[in-house]
Amino acid sequence: MVERQIAGDTHHVQLVAGEVLFVSRRRPAGLLSDGRHSIRQLLAAENLRRKAQLLWQRLPPLPDDVQAAVCLAQQGYNWDSVPAAGCRIFLRAVPSNLEGSQDDDLSTQIHPDNIELACRAARRLGLSMAGVDILSPDISVPWHCNGAVVLEVNHAPQADHANMTRYLPVLLQRLLPAGGRIPVEVFVGDNNALIAALQRQRELIASGVNCFICSETQCLDPQGLPQVHAVNGSFACVQAMLRQPHVQALLVVLQQDHWLQQGIPLDKISRLELVSDKILSPLPGDAEPADCGQLVRLLRQHLAAGNEYP
Repeated sequence: MVERQIAGDTHHVQLVAGEVLFVSRRRPAGLLSDGRHSIRQLLAAENLRRKAQLLWQRLPPLPDDVQAAVCLAQQGYNWDSVPAAGCRIFLRAVPSNLEGSQDDDLSTQIHPDNIELACRAARRLGLSMAGVDILSPDISVPWHCNGAVVLEVNHAPQADHANMTRYLPVLLQRLLPAGGRIPVEVFVGDNNALIAALQRQRELIASGVNCFICSETQCLDPQGLPQVHAVNGSFACVQAMLRQPHVQALLVVLQQDHWLQQGIPLDKISRLELVSDKILSPLPGDAEPADCGQLVRLLRQHLAAGNEYP
């Protein structure tokens, strides 16, 4: 296949209900010079910063391989160069989900004609939510003045890059203007945590709430029957259950501290109950139960205010 080469960067225009949510310019993975340190030093400092991030927020390390060196040479640099402050240094020729990218928020800079172009592309395909990629040298200039083109239209754009995460609350508000949150209560402790969750489930069912229970080893429906999933562990189980339309409330039993390594699988917790200040040890041979203080502190950061039950 032979295609005409178009100059410019890829600009991702995220549309929701016919309106722009955000505009991201995707550029290759790279560094921003401070004018004082070499590229080698900047790379080491950035990778050290990434390594110190929480596991579920951690970006992959930036490359220091032969391909990166070639890319630097094409820009007139080597690893010992000290570019001027504010200069962007690229370590790859093109942005990539696998090798990394730099997403710049240009939501306030896109020209109205380019917004209309993206909306027309989404309407043509009958999509109420779409990610329209426009290849343009300058997104603030109308597409018909600088040769920009629509590169592709994604009906299910990725939700894991920085700008999508930042605009996620607005996205949910547009898609669910009347709300739609499923209350999630977390019970932390030893074997008594499951007993407390079962008691709470009976209370909610008696009030007409279709309530389920998730733990590291099982998922129980409102009748107390086990639910079989293709995933294991409370992290994946919570995500699977929150996608079920018949789940009106979810009780999560945490008897181990796996979420400290995996992260929190949801943004808010409706209620937190500390049944015991000890949790089960991760290894069967451990004699002493583990302290749950660090886990509880993490959960409290996600604790919502108010009553979220209908």
